[in-house]
Amino acid sequence: MRKLAFLFVLTLFLGSTVHAQTRVSQKEKAKYDELNDFQKDLYKKELRLNEEEWSKFWPLYKEYQLKLSKSKKRFRKTWFPIDINSYSEKKATKFLNDVISLQQTELDLFAKYSKEISAVIGTKKTLILREKRPLIEKQIVTKATALGIKKK
Repeated sequence: MRKLAFLFVLTLFLGSTVHAQTRVSQKEKAKYDELNDFQKDLYKKELRLNEEEWSKFWPLYKEYQLKLSKSKKRFRKTWFPIDINSYSEKKATKFLNDVISLQQTELDLFAKYSKEISAVIGTKKTLILREKRPLIEKQIVTKATALGIKKK
């Protein structure tokens, strides 16, 4: 009987925990959805894209951003926190090679996706994207902070 009572209490506890987690995740999802909409509107406005351009641009740009993000995360996972003063000459050489490799990957991705994006929105708007991207990203970070979203 004690085991049955324990299982009943455990079931109630787990059920309420799962329910609480669902509420939190829905709240978090709403924040991410709001940020995502803000990001889309910002790019659309800054690049002055019509619906046809937008529908082709956004999937390409998100693919580019995802690949760029993955390469940066791999680098950070290997090297952060960075403490160059503590590195041996061998480790410093490995770090430098990894920095060069990361920058080469970034350049390769930029070259590939710039061509693809230019084919969709034109070269001029692609150059505007390159110029405005840091400012747009700063606005997105500000919005994320205001929403209480923290970088993972």
